[in-house]
Amino acid sequence: MTIARLDRLTLHCNILETGSERLRFRHSTAIAKTGIKAREQKLSNAGEPVHPREPESTR
Repeated sequence: MTIARLDRLTLHCNILETGSERLRFRHSTAIAKTGIKAREQKLSNAGEPVHPREPESTR
């Protein structure tokens, strides 16, 4: 149903792609990186080893 609606909306539209990075995406990525670094720092200060996240296929 959603695909049909998008198809009807974009039938007579011109879609422009600028190729630039989105401000909201850049902002959320920066916040996530800050949180990850803080969590790793907290774990390393607690003496626990910091392990990278397991790939989805091994879960």
